Amino acid sequence: LSRFLSVAVNLISLVMVARILGAESFGEYAFIMAYVNIVSSLADFGTTSVLAKGLAQERDKMPDLYMGNFLYLRLAITFFFTGLALILAPLIKPELVWPLLICSLAIPVIASRFFDPIFQVFEKPQYSVYASLYYSLSFLAVSVIVLLWLKLTLIYFLVGWIGSNILYTLVAYWLARRLVRPRFKIHWDTIKSIVVLATPLGIGALFYTINTRADVVMLSYLRSMQEVGFYTAAYKLLDLGSIVAITVLWPLIPILSRKLKDQPETGKTAARYVMEAAALVSFPIAVMAPYVASPVIQTLYGAEYAESARVLGVFGVVFVLLVYSLIGVVINLSAGMVKQAYWNAVAMLINIALNMVFIPQYGFIGAAYATLASHIFLLLVQQAYVIKNIGNLFVPAFWLKICSIN
Repeated sequence: LSRFLSVAVNLISLVMVARILGAESFGEYAFIMAYVNIVSSLADFGTTSVLAKGLAQERDKMPDLYMGNFLYLRLAITFFFTGLALILAPLIKPELVWPLLICSLAIPVIASRFFDPIFQVFEKPQYSVYASLYYSLSFLAVSVIVLLWLKLTLIYFLVGWIGSNILYTLVAYWLARRLVRPRFKIHWDTIKSIVVLATPLGIGALFYTINTRADVVMLSYLRSMQEVGFYTAAYKLLDLGSIVAITVLWPLIPILSRKLKDQPETGKTAARYVMEAAALVSFPIAVMAPYVASPVIQTLYGAEYAESARVLGVFGVVFVLLVYSLIGVVINLSAGMVKQAYWNAVAMLINIALNMVFIPQYGFIGAAYATLASHIFLLLVQQAYVIKNIGNLFVPAFWLKICSIN
């Protein structure tokens, strides 16, 4: 529910930015968010995924010590990459230097979305709702006041968004302390255990983030900010779909971790049910996307973005691939396997290479097909590791039936 609140408000704010500021400013917004997402991925460096597994194992032992050392490590990584972002901001896009600098300064709060695993492990998921409610209501108020009422520029909107993230961080930290009060005593074995598990995930997450944001950056350099705006109008719907998928799937990590450790066959069956249930939701979306693309895009963004409908059908297929890649990540992480994350580097190189070929000739449509190709590769890698780690989860009769129906 907490993530759905954030998704709903982000969608409303996104539509306001697109409609009120126009395609070019929307493209600038997309570029800034791509930069912020890459730096935030570096600041996280796989530690949030490790936190869910680590706290689940330490809950009955020393969760306070684990949490304290997690925060030490997380703060060190975050401040390092915040400094790096501030240095690089003026060099990336000189015409956007001030928005990039302001957002770079705010990376410690923008990248602070690691509280949900704490609430899940200590069986207080409602705390996620409380924190997200503060964020969602404040961000909605910012969007209405800055864009609709005062009609200010993009930089003021970004400052308001940062304020909402600060509020979320303060509320979420206060709630988390009610469940586990961090003990700030350095314990090198704990830090080492987090680093060992998080490093491949962090590197993989970085490559994945670059993979999913390279198209926006390359479009801005090889074509125009307007095309970035058209592309982002469709891509943001895929982004929102991925947030929903992560919201549903990530809480399964501590559950599957326990089952695969204590009752491997039960865990394997549970993983198979997750894959089959996902097909019932994701496959129809891919089938319907080309038919509803035009009315959806024009209803949300207006006639100026009609061109965006040309890629929404492609992103419907990408959504299915993304869902099953994420399921693979969840299953593999629950089984203690993280090495597959390195393959994200290959997917990133595939995406960048195809964007270099397709964007100059086909523009944002070429970027969409480059994204499709890289996600096909990621799906094959994740599922290959699932088969290697816990066995084949595909029951041919079910998949034949679901494919024929769709």
